[in-house]
Amino acid sequence: MGDIYITWIGCGLDRLQWENVSAMIEEVFEATDIKITVYTL
Repeated sequence: MGDIYITWIGCGLDRLQWENVSAMIEEVFEATDIKITVYTL
């Protein structure tokens, strides 16, 4: 279907833990054909 390219959203100034954020992203997109690519700076 498509691709999404993101950084570690919410994990900088918001101080969220990437493990929690990535689990939420995986849950939201698990039933789709969307490929998520995560970039780090």
